Amino acid sequence: MGAEAIIAAAIRRAERHLTEHLRDSGAMSYATAQPLFDMSLLERKRLRRLLSAGAIQEADADTYFLDEVALDVYNQQRRKKILLLVGGAIAALLALIGLTRK
Repeated sequence: MGAEAIIAAAIRRAERHLTEHLRDSGAMSYATAQPLFDMSLLERKRLRRLLSAGAIQEADADTYFLDEVALDVYNQQRRKKILLLVGGAIAALLALIGLTRK
């Protein structure tokens, strides 16, 4: 497994840890917001990303809740980006193969 795959897996794990913690603690609205404790550096960075995407909302100082609809949109957008990158890489590889066969 390459370094990129390891980093991507760590990012997904950090996001999953954050979202599952909020979901499991019932933090699904402003009224049920919960604090997030003992976050790693990567989890803090991913929290900022999820906050900017609206997937996690800050209720009051240091309390958060999960917005499932926004999380679904965030995950769909990420999947589209991955598909575009993979598709572009495949197209580039096919073009390269086509150029070297001439």
